[in-house]
Amino acid sequence: MKAAKKITLIVLTVLTVFVLTGCGTTIEVSKYPVFYQPDIKDIAVLPFANQTHHKGLGMEVASNFAGALASNKTYKVTGPAQLDRLIKENKISALPKNNYKQVSEELGKLNEIQAFIAGEVLSESFKNIPTMVDYYDYDYYYDFDPFYPYYFYPYYYDYGTEVLLSVSASIVAVPEGAVLYTTPVIATEDITGTGGPLEKNATILAVNGLSKKMVRKFAVVPAKMTVHPDKDLKTAYSSRQDRWIYTKEFSKNSESMYVVLCLPAVATHNQFRLAIVPEKSNTNIIAEKNITWQPDKFCQGFEFSPKEIAAANGPGRYSVQFYSRGKLAMTKSFEIK
Repeated sequence: MKAAKKITLIVLTVLTVFVLTGCGTTIEVSKYPVFYQPDIKDIAVLPFANQTHHKGLGMEVASNFAGALASNKTYKVTGPAQLDRLIKENKISALPKNNYKQVSEELGKLNEIQAFIAGEVLSESFKNIPTMVDYYDYDYYYDFDPFYPYYFYPYYYDYGTEVLLSVSASIVAVPEGAVLYTTPVIATEDITGTGGPLEKNATILAVNGLSKKMVRKFAVVPAKMTVHPDKDLKTAYSSRQDRWIYTKEFSKNSESMYVVLCLPAVATHNQFRLAIVPEKSNTNIIAEKNITWQPDKFCQGFEFSPKEIAAANGPGRYSVQFYSRGKLAMTKSFEIK
């Protein structure tokens, strides 16, 4: 029994090292919108313009999106209906259409809105498509020998309604009126409505789908990324013309070394931690840095001092540890001689 436990422990240890040093580790991060500004906390959603023949669809899309954006909790959100009440209560002029500068000036009078999102529903189309439905039928036959109790039919085809919607939207700073970001055209995936009336039910599903996609464009949303220590975490002397001189050995008299970290764009604005520890003691942190990943470069170097590390713990083998949300994601070994 003791031998079995020992083997299990060795296997688990090997697997852990393999995950952290070989195949990479998938970690949870937050995906920030391309225009992200941390000081923007209060957003209003205006009724969307409607280029379709579906009356009220612009308001329906905007209201649904405002609700989804509020549930995301990146911002405090003022939806179209609430915004209309605020405008009337504060005796603000009706918001002009297609003039973001004037709209931002008027909304600036409310003193609580820092940006607004305006958009338009560009298209809406319907088509009937066959839909497979589970169905069971029992046909009895008594005149055959041997006796067959029934035949089984697993499904039949009915018709559903597919709605295709497309929108575009922009976020505008208040009161400056500067457009911070405009989405490309966002379209629904194929949505099948069932029940009656089919078109109304399918449109509800399509609007919900659009709202989810727009939230991913404008808000901070959960995401994942995979890091590989063999290519994403290295140690180096210095950089010459943006090319790092990689090495795993440093002199105890060297004033500086760099931990070079390479992360994908989804890491932007996320916070991570680098720690230097003796290779035989993963908890004895000799030096560390908390970092916020910046969008300007794919690879970034963070300076440490081999001289100070050696003074604190002596020459020897060390590990760089990369943490995300408090969890160790990858390591890299180096030596100070």
